[in-house]
Amino acid sequence: MNTAALHPARLLKDHYRRCWWTLLALLVLPALSLFQSAWSGTLGANPLERIERDTGRWAIICLTLSLAITPGRGVLASTMTLVRSPLGKRLSDWNPLVRMRRMIGMMAFAYAAVHIGVYLELDVGWEWIELLRSLREKPYVLAGALAFLMLVPLAATSTDRAMRRMGRHWKRLHRLSYVAAIAGALHFLWLSKPGVFAAYPYVGAIAALLGYRLVVALRPGFDPRRDGGDEVPERLRADGIAPASALSAPHESSEPPLNQKEYSA
Repeated sequence: MNTAALHPARLLKDHYRRCWWTLLALLVLPALSLFQSAWSGTLGANPLERIERDTGRWAIICLTLSLAITPGRGVLASTMTLVRSPLGKRLSDWNPLVRMRRMIGMMAFAYAAVHIGVYLELDVGWEWIELLRSLREKPYVLAGALAFLMLVPLAATSTDRAMRRMGRHWKRLHRLSYVAAIAGALHFLWLSKPGVFAAYPYVGAIAALLGYRLVVALRPGFDPRRDGGDEVPERLRADGIAPASALSAPHESSEPPLNQKEYSA
């Protein structure tokens, strides 16, 4: 039996479609579970509150997973080098993970959109005056609104066409994902009641992932194209402009070839 065929990097490459659909199914499963519970009337005494809470949590989970791709590739490559594995020692060996980030980002946006919609229905009743009052008086509402507003332009400009039109400005815009992550973490943290520590793991994970990027960016000889300063280049173009985003819908032409030179994300 060829043991190389069972290496995680080889499995990701050879069975990418199956891995992509499996991950998508796992991320959609919480939404399907909520739908099934709503259909059967088992969401509890406050069904909208349950939906609001769960969709908000999964929005930040997906956003955290999206941010974890870059350091995750580095850790995997370093680990394979340390154990002297014949495969997986290059960042490019783990390019399938970057291709999956497009779908993870869109799932974060989808969950966040439902979370915001339920909040507008349940908490403010679509009364814009009440919404403005909440934004002024409740910091966690302001942080959550900021996080969602940062995700909207990212989702709207996550196509190859938008990338081509924006050129190099596209990269700058998509660094708003960092702002969205910070605002989302603060929203979750400020929303938590005293003595409840459910938000702490998510806040800690986001702080670690953004801290990693800061440390890498401050390293002497740092090159964004090589070392991960650009958050989401999915494919290197001949003119040097990196298209597509973690927050774009899956699009085959925007996915990177698996044998491409190491690139950042």
